[in-house]
Amino acid sequence: MGRLLNVALVGAIVTVASLAGLAAPASADTPRCVTRNEFRQIETGMKKERVHRIFDISGQSAGGFAGGYTRWYASCRAVHSGGGDSGAGVSYDGRTHRVVEKRWT
Repeated sequence: MGRLLNVALVGAIVTVASLAGLAAPASADTPRCVTRNEFRQIETGMKKERVHRIFDISGQSAGGFAGGYTRWYASCRAVHSGGGDSGAGVSYDGRTHRVVEKRWT
């Protein structure tokens, strides 16, 4: 009886944590890279912090332009194959830090 109660208690805690948003994001299985599925979730106007939560990485600076900047996020294919330049380039407005353009290469 005690084991059954423990299992039920753990199940209830997991359910409550998931509903409260405490569970890891679905994309947390790719912490060092970006998948095409994650890339497709990015929309113009999203804040940089939200992009980083979806991608699970903060990327690296890839230069700037008048009024903004671009960050590069390596693709999982490039990371897992040991090289290559494929990935996502996301450009942000320098004042609002919102997505103005995205491209997959």
